[in-house]
Amino acid sequence: MPRRKTRAPDAVGYRAVLAAFDQLEAIVRQRTGMAFVWPDEGAFEADSGDEPGTVWRFNEQHAEFEPLWVDPSTANLMLQVHGALTRADLRRRLVERVGRDRGAFGQLVEFCWSKAGTRGASFTSD
Repeated sequence: MPRRKTRAPDAVGYRAVLAAFDQLEAIVRQRTGMAFVWPDEGAFEADSGDEPGTVWRFNEQHAEFEPLWVDPSTANLMLQVHGALTRADLRRRLVERVGRDRGAFGQLVEFCWSKAGTRGASFTSD
């Protein structure tokens, strides 16, 4: 399936959602990816012809960034790892890291994919 473009029609802003654990569930449920952004990177603004607050604008510090595309396979894997965690504090930390910032999310994705190829891996370790 081709990757959806995240740029708005005027190529100034982006169509995106704030990264959150419930968005991972929506990706799996809808079987389509989403473009994630984080609060420290910018803000939603109105664009010509759009509803207020529907187009993401990166702030000056993150001007070179683009939304991070999260595909259904990655979202599903992250939900599976969350479900396999036996300690409540680790489950809570996983949920928090999704929306913290881009770096924390990237580390979480790497952790989840590292567990995908390991049979019998323990999801209770850091």
